[in-house]
Amino acid sequence: MTAFGCGACGGGSNAQKPNVAGYLVVVKSPIIGSLASSSDTTLVGIGRRACADFDAGERSDAVVADLSGGALPGSADFNSYSMVAATAARDLCPQHASEFASDPAIASP
Repeated sequence: MTAFGCGACGGGSNAQKPNVAGYLVVVKSPIIGSLASSSDTTLVGIGRRACADFDAGERSDAVVADLSGGALPGSADFNSYSMVAATAARDLCPQHASEFASDPAIASP
């Protein structure tokens, strides 16, 4: 089991810190599909790859296409990797959370 420390505990500084534990809670859920059964190391690696793509200025659709190996939009694989990318942006590289904020399917009501 991986130790995560208290960086994900909230409170204190306003600095945006990665929340690896929160990311894993979401991407290990059944809604992600078969990808959820991957190891924590693999899933965190995919999330970090998404963050690197965002850091390089990639649009969210391009990030999902890269992560999914070009899966067709609307397919189960595309949808799974979309959720992983959105969760990575929210929890691993929160400076990129706005990539998904304008998407009405993801934005808060």
